[in-house]
Amino acid sequence: MAKQEIKFVMKGQEGGEKSQEDDYVEDKKNQSQKEKQAGAKKPEVEATMAAAAYAVSIILPAIGPAAVYFMAQPEDKYTRHHAAVAASLSLVSFIALAALAISIVGLCLALPGALAYIGGMIYLAMRAKNLEPVEVPIFKDFGARFE
Repeated sequence: MAKQEIKFVMKGQEGGEKSQEDDYVEDKKNQSQKEKQAGAKKPEVEATMAAAAYAVSIILPAIGPAAVYFMAQPEDKYTRHHAAVAASLSLVSFIALAALAISIVGLCLALPGALAYIGGMIYLAMRAKNLEPVEVPIFKDFGARFE
């Protein structure tokens, strides 16, 4: 009987052969790496959109966050939640500041109230961008209804 010679070939060596199974395994590895990279970017995009909802509410109260809400994908619950909270908070704040501005005493309070509103929206935008939990006590459950 003749001895059979067994030869192991490492991938990447010259003269090495790749089977279809090896190609399949490499494709699956590459695909899973791409999915991991895409998954890592998704929360960053959602966080940016959520922060944009708060930031745009400074210039366009209620309309800006509503636009962000409708631009967000239905799967982006984080963005849609923050856009709903930003829209409702900006609408209520705008109405309260308008009511304050009508009276003479309220006119003195309107400017500090507007500055507090702007500061609050910037603070909420920074928290949303950093993926930190943001809860406005009055609107705690309100955003969950529109997810």
